[in-house]
Amino acid sequence: MQYKYRVLIIFSIITALFSHLELLSQNISLPDSLVIFKKSGNDLLFNYKVEKGNTVYSISKFFDVDIMNIYGYNPQLQLHPLDINSNILVPFNIDILGENKKCKGSKVFYRVGVKDNLFRIARVYFHHDLDDIKKKNDLEGYVINPGQLLYIGDICKQAINSDSKEIDLSKKNKPVEEKIVTNNREKMIAVKERPVFVKKVEPEIEDKTLEVEDSTQTVETKEKILEDNGLAIWNKELKVKGVFVLHNDAKLYSLMELYNPVVNTSIVAKVIGRIPENTYPDNVKLILSPEAAESLGALDQRFFVRYKYLK
Repeated sequence: MQYKYRVLIIFSIITALFSHLELLSQNISLPDSLVIFKKSGNDLLFNYKVEKGNTVYSISKFFDVDIMNIYGYNPQLQLHPLDINSNILVPFNIDILGENKKCKGSKVFYRVGVKDNLFRIARVYFHHDLDDIKKKNDLEGYVINPGQLLYIGDICKQAINSDSKEIDLSKKNKPVEEKIVTNNREKMIAVKERPVFVKKVEPEIEDKTLEVEDSTQTVETKEKILEDNGLAIWNKELKVKGVFVLHNDAKLYSLMELYNPVVNTSIVAKVIGRIPENTYPDNVKLILSPEAAESLGALDQRFFVRYKYLK
């Protein structure tokens, strides 16, 4: 009898532990935007800012990635616990990108690398339609620049760790009809569990990738990515919605990456206009919308920021 009670107690402890770990996976809040990049190898990565209550397990669970991959990119975590407000590298799983147009999750941007081209980013990295990426970023052609930010899509909060990936077993063994010809007569037969192979998909992608690379190398562009820092201001009482910025030199309607070193927070905002003349002091570099300033963790209406922009 005592043995049964011991087994029951141990089972209860294990169940409670796993339930606690499941709850930990909910202690993650999506930032307003994620900037994805490629560092080495084939993985897409992003910097995640550690919050109170986070564990490596909860982060891997929330973003649907292998926990060992997180340890692989952050070997220091094997010796030291997570530090609140520190940044760690997390692989990005493209399966958590939502397709719902009403999705109001975190916006995902990709920072263009030196050897990248638009075709590779759209089709190979994110499995998106090339024209869809062009449309989302108001691109007239195929020319992109290293450091440029491209809007890819959104992470729906309901899409993460949802049941949408469950396999419908009722469709797994559904017969496939195949037409055959016997004695000059056509007949439909059902072929069960016959695998369908798609050949030469990867070589086709590689050929197209090289073709686009060759064509883009001949196009000259005067656009370039610049870095700067300075004073940003915002008006808390301004009744407008959206994450945007006013700047005198950045390309209009391009994306700007902003960083607040005080709270170690980064966001991406759209440049929608210029700073009005003779209205603000000359040392004001940026005017932010209230939503942009709050996302950056602004404590005062005037604060220092670092930023990258397309000119």
